[in-house]
Amino acid sequence: MDLDSRSLADVATQLKAQLNGSGDLPLTAGVLGTGGPLNQFLPTVPGGQIVLRQPRFDVAATSWPQTLTVTGPVTAVWPVSALAPDALTVQTSTVTITRDHVGAAATVAFSVDGTVQVDTLRLSVTGVLGADALLRCSLGTGTHALPGLPELVNLVSNGALPITLPSGLPFLQSLKLRELDLLVGFGTATQTSLLVGLDASLDWPIVDPDFVLKSIRATLTAAHRAATSTLSVGAELDASVVIGRQFDLSLQLGGPVWTLDLKPASGVLPSLADLAGLIGGASLQSSVQSGTTAVGLGEIGIDDVRISFDPFGGTLQRILIAGHVVLADVRVDLVTALPDFALAGGLAFGETIHLKALFEHFFGTASGFPDVVVTEFAFHGQPSTGSYGLEIVADDDDLAIGPIGLRSVSIVVEKSSAGVTGAVAADVVIGGVDLVIEASHPEEDGPWVFAGATSSEQTIAIKDMHAALSAQFGAFALPTVIEDLVITAVRVGFDTAGNVSVELGTRFPLNATTSVDLTVSVDVVLRDNSPSDVVLSAKMMVGDLHFEIDFARTQTGLSLLAAYAAKPGATARKVSDLLAPVLNAKPGLAALVPDSLRIELKDVLLYVQRPAGTGPTRFLFGLDLGASIDLAQLPLVGKELPAAQSASVEDLQILVASQAFGVTDVGTVNSLMPAGVTRLPAADLPQGVTFGAKLVLGGVPAPLTLPATPSGTPAPTGQTVGGQPVVQADSTKWITLQKTFGPLQLNRVGFQYAQQKIWFLLDAGISLGGLTFSLDGLAVGSSIVGFSPEFDLRGLGLAFTSGPLALSGALLRERLVGDDGQPYDEYEGAAQLTVRELTIRAIGSYAYAGGYPSLFVYAVLDYPLGGPSFFFVTGLAAGFGYNRRLRIPAIDGVAQFPLVSEAVNPPTGPPAPPLDELKKLRSTIVPAAGEDFLAVGIRFTSFRQIDSFALLTVLFGARFEVDVLGLSTMKLPTAPGATPLAEVQMAVKASVIPDEGFLGVQAQLTSASYLFSRDCHLTGGFAFFSWFSGPHGGDFVVTVGGYRSGYNPPAHYPRVPRVGFNWQVTSQLMVKGEVYFALLPTALMAGGQLQATWNSGNLSAWFTAGFDVLVAWQPYHYEANFHIGIGVRYTYHFFGTHTLSVDVGANLSIWGPDFSGRAKVKLSIVSFEISFGAGVSATPGPLGWAQFQKAFLPDDTDRAPICSLTVRTGLTRSGDGTIDWVLDPKSFTLVSDSAVPAKHYDVAAGAVGAATLNTAFGVAPMDLAAGKVDSAHVVRITRDNVDVTRLFTFSPIRKKVPAAMWGQSVRARTDGDALIADTLAGFAIAPLAPVIPAAETPEILLVADAQYGLSQVTGAFGWTAGRTFAAANRQGDAAVAAALGSTAARAALLAELGLGTDGLTSGPGTATAFPLPPQVGDLLGHLEATG
Repeated sequence: MDLDSRSLADVATQLKAQLNGSGDLPLTAGVLGTGGPLNQFLPTVPGGQIVLRQPRFDVAATSWPQTLTVTGPVTAVWPVSALAPDALTVQTSTVTITRDHVGAAATVAFSVDGTVQVDTLRLSVTGVLGADALLRCSLGTGTHALPGLPELVNLVSNGALPITLPSGLPFLQSLKLRELDLLVGFGTATQTSLLVGLDASLDWPIVDPDFVLKSIRATLTAAHRAATSTLSVGAELDASVVIGRQFDLSLQLGGPVWTLDLKPASGVLPSLADLAGLIGGASLQSSVQSGTTAVGLGEIGIDDVRISFDPFGGTLQRILIAGHVVLADVRVDLVTALPDFALAGGLAFGETIHLKALFEHFFGTASGFPDVVVTEFAFHGQPSTGSYGLEIVADDDDLAIGPIGLRSVSIVVEKSSAGVTGAVAADVVIGGVDLVIEASHPEEDGPWVFAGATSSEQTIAIKDMHAALSAQFGAFALPTVIEDLVITAVRVGFDTAGNVSVELGTRFPLNATTSVDLTVSVDVVLRDNSPSDVVLSAKMMVGDLHFEIDFARTQTGLSLLAAYAAKPGATARKVSDLLAPVLNAKPGLAALVPDSLRIELKDVLLYVQRPAGTGPTRFLFGLDLGASIDLAQLPLVGKELPAAQSASVEDLQILVASQAFGVTDVGTVNSLMPAGVTRLPAADLPQGVTFGAKLVLGGVPAPLTLPATPSGTPAPTGQTVGGQPVVQADSTKWITLQKTFGPLQLNRVGFQYAQQKIWFLLDAGISLGGLTFSLDGLAVGSSIVGFSPEFDLRGLGLAFTSGPLALSGALLRERLVGDDGQPYDEYEGAAQLTVRELTIRAIGSYAYAGGYPSLFVYAVLDYPLGGPSFFFVTGLAAGFGYNRRLRIPAIDGVAQFPLVSEAVNPPTGPPAPPLDELKKLRSTIVPAAGEDFLAVGIRFTSFRQIDSFALLTVLFGARFEVDVLGLSTMKLPTAPGATPLAEVQMAVKASVIPDEGFLGVQAQLTSASYLFSRDCHLTGGFAFFSWFSGPHGGDFVVTVGGYRSGYNPPAHYPRVPRVGFNWQVTSQLMVKGEVYFALLPTALMAGGQLQATWNSGNLSAWFTAGFDVLVAWQPYHYEANFHIGIGVRYTYHFFGTHTLSVDVGANLSIWGPDFSGRAKVKLSIVSFEISFGAGVSATPGPLGWAQFQKAFLPDDTDRAPICSLTVRTGLTRSGDGTIDWVLDPKSFTLVSDSAVPAKHYDVAAGAVGAATLNTAFGVAPMDLAAGKVDSAHVVRITRDNVDVTRLFTFSPIRKKVPAAMWGQSVRARTDGDALIADTLAGFAIAPLAPVIPAAETPEILLVADAQYGLSQVTGAFGWTAGRTFAAANRQGDAAVAAALGSTAARAALLAELGLGTDGLTSGPGTATAFPLPPQVGDLLGHLEATG
């Protein structure tokens, strides 16, 4: 249809003509002309058309402009690509055709009304088609219900922008829809653009009240283009906030971090201090301000601010700040963050800075540095420490420091509270070799110091480098011994003051394949107007030893001399490790150095000699020990050496030679040594290790060498010293002297190396009258690891003979290890004094262990002293120990106890070596601080039948203990040559240990006891143990032969062997028997057994008989078992092995009360039982309470109370009948003690000390278990009927009680502990300690405050009118008598004073006792109060 040529009425007619049968108008492309946006839009909508149902046509053609409006309902659902396929519902469509004037072209406008729905959100919209054929929709009229902001963002972004916010934020509830803008396109132009605008009427207090968002506006956007399949979404909040002043901000929603950007207000953002106060309060604000000041960069300008926060925690997390400072008149851009406040940045865009200006800014001077322009650098700062730094890179190859050119320069400047430091790194070229250098500014106003080295291995002949350095710095000489070497490493150091040092690293050859590191140093001092000073030096590295080489002494030759000086605190090391590089260069040389040779280095001399032609390099090491030893310091004999004939060893050295050095060679080396250096011994030096020294005898020096083999022993030599031959013996080189100095005979001097020590030994002796001392191992020496002289004397012997008197002895030193694992020296010895047939033997030892002296002596006299026949004394023994612990043996060790065996078994032949005797005592008598003992013994015989020895020992120190050890032997008969019929040897031990509350007596037969034949061994023992205090107090045991079989005695009970015999009569017949008896707190037990067996081939026979008896106390119960048996067995072989056996036996068991029993008879093929008596159970019946109380508990009388009270401390005196005791109220202690143990206690509010109590007890005779028994210990203390228990402390007293009384079963218990521990028996009761008030600080009284002054006070006091006395009766006797009589008031007063009225008398005659008659009357007048 051509719209331009028709009237609008005609157009309306034409459109009506196109209505279909339903009266609907389909709008398709071309219906309303051929051009325009509508014709572009209609083909793209779903279905390609829009159908207006029964449209209304309105024509307004009466005036211009004229319009035709076609409006009608539409039923259409259109997709919105960014939202959903059915998001846009069109309800009404309007087409408006307008012509402005006659001849004007018609324009067509298109609009729709409908709804947009996303999920559950539905909004009414009005859409208008634009010139770009896109439908623009805006918010329709009416109210619009909105979901929450997170949900709305999720809907608008189609889930692409999820956000979460804390629920209940008020501003979320106040959000109202402000605008909606939806742009929709279809077809090839399918696209969506959506904008949703919201306004909030309430604020969002993120950190209330410091950070509150106001005037909040939310904008949500979504855009989708089908052509590129891209969807972009966004959510932003715009608001304002007050930080000192109001600032606008924007907040992007939906990101991983909640951040907002501040916008400048009038071109200004908040200051750094305001931002610090916002996120960190006053403390951070102060820290930032002080940090900014400490950095010293001036004010930091703020260019941008971004704030991160946590909406859930209501906290600000981080503030990112972009800013700038001015440094050396140049802008530097910075970034930082709060609360960390660290700075980073660089030059602002387009800025440059001059290197010289930068150095002058930081260091005050840039002397020696060229002026280079820097275009970029990196900045970092840490205001908390007041520090920052710059990193600068300069690529100017013209940069040079003096004669040294620099390339690829990088510079670092660091400023801190300590000052400003800088560093420079660069590349340089020295003698054609590339090096990498670094520099630092070490001191204020000092030069810059550069140092560097080659970064990769480069080689150059030392001659070429010498020529290059000579040309650059000035000529200097190169030593001949190194002129053919090749440099492999170069290090350089120089500074801006003109000093240069070059180190050349090379290898010094030892042979064709081995070399060591050598560093040649060239030090140059540049001069402006004169030649440079050049100094040459070198270091040779042997392992990790750096030897300084003195070229001045060997400038033109092929040898060099070097020295090493150790640093203080050097540790000892192996010589083979220290010199390994050199030792390995010479085949077989390393094997000549003892592996154990260690030394603490002091000074080392090195001589190296290269060959003129081919061949190995020869070297010699001299290791100076820096020590001398004076032989006059030797113990015992040193003081006998006359001063004019002194002996000493000086100039101790260790020499290591790669090859043999003759005397001439050694002289050449000595001639090169500077003054003050120890010379080598003038002697031939073999290859390997040699110990060198100078021996001075009587002031005459002589060189002494001791070649060492790999094993550490000296090599044989033909050396002489002082014209005397040198003798080689084991590891010692002996020099024969044969000199006498008064009583001292000096035979030889020895030189020895052993175990890292050099020793000088003396073979000497001293004779004084008839007494001769021989010295064993007299020596003085020192460790070569570190010089520390020590003296040694291993042993001392003495001998004296005069007529019948002979004295001999020896004292030897032994190295032992104490109980604490620490070694110590012990001097052990023995002596023997003989006077005709009388011999006294003594042994002893002395030690200084653990910081205290310790010794013991034990002597035995083996000589008959006489006495009656029943007690004939044959010997005595005595000893003591100081700081020695004597370990008392158990009963089975008495016979072997050294103090007993030494006296019982005296040597019949030559005496045993002292050390053998003393070794036996080392484990018995050991050093122990504070422990002493005495021992006294006597040996005697009785009727020549019994030989006995008894030893009494008393132990002091850690505890007091008295023991008696004895050993008695009886042989029958004792006739010489006759075989004894019996020998009985019994050991006895009795002990009293008061500290443990123990008394014990034991006796036991030893293994030497027999009867009739040595094949008939006797065994058995006896023991009586009693504990009267301590953990086992109240317990006891008496036993002969041990306990009943199956009884497990407590650990503290003695183990006693059965009393019996074991006799192998013949090879076929054996007979043995045993008996026992034991008395315990709970029971009595006894028994015995006899057994005989006979075996002969296939025939065996036996006989057994025995009994066991057990008697338990309350409740009384007994058991007894008897058995007897006899049998025979025969084994034969007939078509297999068969055995015939016949045995007969009987067992009898009885118990009671009441008497009951059972007998069992057994024949080979049949057995039967017979019961008899009352037939009661073998278990005893329980007692009743009355029976138990009568049998076990006290009568509960004054003399025997069940619960008693006694005084432990504080008793002043006993009472007088009306009271029990008079106590010291400050320090008394009472003890309550109950015969019945308690499970509970009640002491009211008294203070109870901590204690673990055992309540697992019952009443055994009553067969009551713990759960059926209860008992309580109650204490009350009153004063004048007032409970004052709270004023006392109560310390529980725990005791052991018999299990027979307080066990949990009536059944007799014959194993385990006989006592129950830790039961509550009572309390130790004491008054509370008085409360001492805390010390108060005394007040200070000033002198001025203590002085007085005078001042007048007006009207301070006034006179009163006079008062006169008027007597009512001048005599007044009657009135006085009445006044002095007994009155109630006086009685009450006396009672308050604690006085009675007894003895106070007054009456009519009292008044007459006054010298003047008393008068009674009145005072007349009145008082006047003034002031």
